Amino acid sequence: MISDVALWFAKNTKGEIKTINEVKYHDDKYFCPLCNSEVIPKALKENSKVTEHFAHIDKSKCTPESMIHWWYKNKFIQSGDTFIVTTDKTHEYVCKDILIEEAYHTEYGDYKPDVTVITESGDTIYFEYAFTNKKKIKDYLNQWLELSNIVVEVNLKTLLQANYGKDSYDFHALFYEGKCFNTNKRDLYYKTIGEYKEKMYSDKTIDVEKKNEIEKLDWFWDSVQEYKLDKLNDEELYLCFDEASNINSNLVIDILSKSKCTQILNDCIKNKVTKIYNEVIDYANSKNQNISKLIKYNIIQYKYDRPYADISIRDLTDNCDLGINIFNYSHNEIMKHAKEAIDKDIEYYPTYLKIQEYNELINKRIEQINNSLLVGNLIEQTLKNYSNYDLKYNVSGGGAKGDIYITWWCDFSLYFIFNNVSNRVLDLRFVISDDDFNIDGMYNKLKNDISIYFNNLVKLENIDKYERLVNSINNYYYALPIEIHSSGELFSEDMFYITMSYHDLDYRNIYVHERIYFQIYKDYVKFNDEKYNDIVLSYDNNIEKLKHIILNYTAKMALKIRGEI
Repeated sequence: MISDVALWFAKNTKGEIKTINEVKYHDDKYFCPLCNSEVIPKALKENSKVTEHFAHIDKSKCTPESMIHWWYKNKFIQSGDTFIVTTDKTHEYVCKDILIEEAYHTEYGDYKPDVTVITESGDTIYFEYAFTNKKKIKDYLNQWLELSNIVVEVNLKTLLQANYGKDSYDFHALFYEGKCFNTNKRDLYYKTIGEYKEKMYSDKTIDVEKKNEIEKLDWFWDSVQEYKLDKLNDEELYLCFDEASNINSNLVIDILSKSKCTQILNDCIKNKVTKIYNEVIDYANSKNQNISKLIKYNIIQYKYDRPYADISIRDLTDNCDLGINIFNYSHNEIMKHAKEAIDKDIEYYPTYLKIQEYNELINKRIEQINNSLLVGNLIEQTLKNYSNYDLKYNVSGGGAKGDIYITWWCDFSLYFIFNNVSNRVLDLRFVISDDDFNIDGMYNKLKNDISIYFNNLVKLENIDKYERLVNSINNYYYALPIEIHSSGELFSEDMFYITMSYHDLDYRNIYVHERIYFQIYKDYVKFNDEKYNDIVLSYDNNIEKLKHIILNYTAKMALKIRGEI
């Protein structure tokens, strides 16, 4: 126990420090180096039941902690002593000179370690002695980075339990060559702002501007702590967040998310994006109120494990949304991009209105086409021989944009449904933007094209084989999203492929797909994949072999998703 430690050193009348084992009972007078009051050597006789020591006449003058601290500060390391400093490696030094409580001026205030050791190799090492409380990196890191010398913290409790008098002592570095060591793993400040500071100094990019940025990050850290203690209001915190996130948004997000301040983070993000959104809207309204309707903002709490928020402006010329991530740009950069997008839309807006009017006409035509096909029972009229199969069709519109008007077409796709899997067998396209477009004329042409295709090219026997193949695969791999498609005329002797698509369980836009190409002939299936180009299977054996091939592919896809290949 520290409280049981007795004074083992004292000062004689000549001012020399003597340890208790160097004195005799009445050879001189002795005084405590700390309080200068007289002390008396005790328990010097052999076989004494009490450990020899110096005793204060007035016990209230000194504490055991102050005695220990004084000794290690003044007498522990002497010139010529060898010691080791451990980082992730060991470094041996020899003491050349010692300075006690020397003060060092920095722009962050004076730094005064307990002991400064100047080594024979010319290194300067600061020793900090502590009983229980370790130095807080946040309080000293700026000074250490500026001074750029080694810092060692010595736990005196631990040192007292060591074997005093060893030839060499091993001390753990707290700061060495611009980097902290032996830190508390739960020290969030060091893991975020502290490491950021170290990088700034190590990259030699530190200047007045960078120092100001670092000060703002420290200001943000202190503000969060004050906010949690209700010493700061919402608006004051939002101001700090905006300033700090402009410097390093990832760092600010880490500080809040890792310190279990998720709600504070969400509130700050919403406030930041709302303010920017309102500013963008005000600019748009000052130009053209119709444009402001095309502006919105999105807040996705987490995307790829990071909070995400953007200002989204509809780009009328490309008919797409322009998203400006608020964490990727400063406030001025966001406004610059937003104003450029708005000005571009305003210039294009008259053309946009004409195109919208034209699009409404085209949409009505597509609706008329769908109604015409339903009323005319197109499939029943043209595919009577295939009534045993589940068939469906799809009508969709597409277009190629010109200066003002668009050339629109209608895509007609026909599918066979095998085991709930759509298999496209026919694609036909018709231009529907011509002035002389006629619904009845298109219906009759479509009916004629389908009849020619199926009467001349499709073989019923191949439909049965293809259906068996698809159903077998999907029954076997019912849990996998496997799709069967053709790349040509499905039921002729053409090329087909199986597409296997796989998403991870969290649906984070990770998409992997593989294709196996093959051809169906009268009596056999031939695979055309480069890995299996030598495989030709009889039809009766192809399904089991195909299952084996697909199993290899799907296993490979699962490894890709997990990042193992």
